[in-house]
Amino acid sequence: MQQSSDLTSWADVTNAPVLNLTNLQNEVLLSPSNSSSFYRLKTP
Repeated sequence: MQQSSDLTSWADVTNAPVLNLTNLQNEVLLSPSNSSSFYRLKTP
């Protein structure tokens, strides 16, 4: 996953996915911030 504040420059997010045992799906936990951010999935 990647993060950007301006949709121009993207940086990798280093949070590892965690398996949610309730629905068996991977989730990425993000800390709330006061600034706007955009996220996108990165192709392997």
